[in-house]
Amino acid sequence: MSCSKRGVKNDSAAGRLAARIEAFRKDLDGIQNPTAERWRDLARYLEADAKLPEAVQAADRAIAVDRRSIPAWTLAARVRESAGSLGDSAEALRRLAEIDRRNRTEHLMGIAKIEARLGRTDAALKAGRDLLAAAPGNPDNYEYFAQLCFQLGRSEEGLDSLRRAVRANPNDTKIILTLADTLAGQYQTDEAIEIYWRAFDRTEDLDHKLDVVRKLAELYLQKNQFDRLLTRLQHQEREERAGAVQIQPQRQRDVSLCTAQALATSGDLGGARLELERLLASNTRDTHLLQQLSKLSEEEYDLDAAARYQKQLNELAPSDDGLTRLGQLYWRAGELDEAQALWAKLASGKGEAFRIYPALDVLLSEQKPQPVLEITEALLRKDPRDWEALYRSGAALAALDKSAEAVRRFQTLLDLSINDDEKSAFSKAKAVIPSSRPRAARSSERIRAHCHWRNGLATSARRGLFANWKTWLWRGLMSGRRPISGRRG
Repeated sequence: MSCSKRGVKNDSAAGRLAARIEAFRKDLDGIQNPTAERWRDLARYLEADAKLPEAVQAADRAIAVDRRSIPAWTLAARVRESAGSLGDSAEALRRLAEIDRRNRTEHLMGIAKIEARLGRTDAALKAGRDLLAAAPGNPDNYEYFAQLCFQLGRSEEGLDSLRRAVRANPNDTKIILTLADTLAGQYQTDEAIEIYWRAFDRTEDLDHKLDVVRKLAELYLQKNQFDRLLTRLQHQEREERAGAVQIQPQRQRDVSLCTAQALATSGDLGGARLELERLLASNTRDTHLLQQLSKLSEEEYDLDAAARYQKQLNELAPSDDGLTRLGQLYWRAGELDEAQALWAKLASGKGEAFRIYPALDVLLSEQKPQPVLEITEALLRKDPRDWEALYRSGAALAALDKSAEAVRRFQTLLDLSINDDEKSAFSKAKAVIPSSRPRAARSSERIRAHCHWRNGLATSARRGLFANWKTWLWRGLMSGRRPISGRRG
């Protein structure tokens, strides 16, 4: 009659907890010397049924039967904490730290956490120091103890812990960066700078180096010594790689990229562009440089240059993302024909439609319905059941005063057998490929609202409200709100 976690979960979902608990009680009453396992089973079901005091009692009975049972003590620690008996839970974890040597560090972390919650600083720090003694070379334990110290107001001891971790693991760039970030946060700028340089020297990955340079630039700017950073960057690799002629071009490229990153962080976008443009002259097919130059140009509001570099990048490394970005740059630069041509190419090709919908919404909001109609027709040739293309096609026809065609298009949309809660293509793609760009987030919200407008449209059609559907439609489209005539989904 023993149970598993899955069994408890299944019984809970099926509403069988009370019956199972009663069965366990009868089973225990009928046995003269029940095992610790049977008491644990009862405790698990009581815990699942939110009967925590009774679960604690059952777990304690399991411990009384077998005082060296690791599962029993583990269950007792958990249910005691859930029941609010934090001190008793810490004691159970101390017992586990003694008998379960394999997971001793995990139990010590639990003790430290609970003691910190109870405000017992000395006991929490003792558990943390025991954790370090249990695994002296583990950088994660040093970092955990450091965070514990900061939480308890022992900043210096926390920093000392991170310094010890760096000494024990001198080639671990993660712990080195953790120390540097912490020092910077504690306004110990000089030491933070030197530790960042140590991380810079240890890593061979360019992206990591660029991230370190960004942080160094911020600190040097705080000290009003930015020129020292540029000087040290120029000499850093030359001093270390003297005589290594065969790899000098790659090293010089890295130095230039790091210098450009420092300049960009300082706000000197023009200087950063000049640095990268000099580097690009020696290799015009460097996709990383083209990508960075396009972004820098965009940040400088030089949209023509940003589009030019993006176009070069697309020719070397074609992608739907690249085409989408180039279309946005053309649009913002006022090159409407080029932008529309790119979006039409995306629509007619094998690209993913979700990349096009935000552009169509921009065109509609700018009262450019004709290109929307042309692009949606291409989408509908690929998939006549594309409800998002149908919706935008109807909106474009409405804006072009083609009311009869718009009504037929919307009726086609209403006739589709699609759930009212069907997510938009953009929402589905966002769930798979999260984006942090504010514009993408705003577009996602707008398109997600479109998913629910079918309800309002259907209600309007049933009520014969198409006489004023154009005003209704544009109010919803422009405001991003669902029409008031629709029922809630």
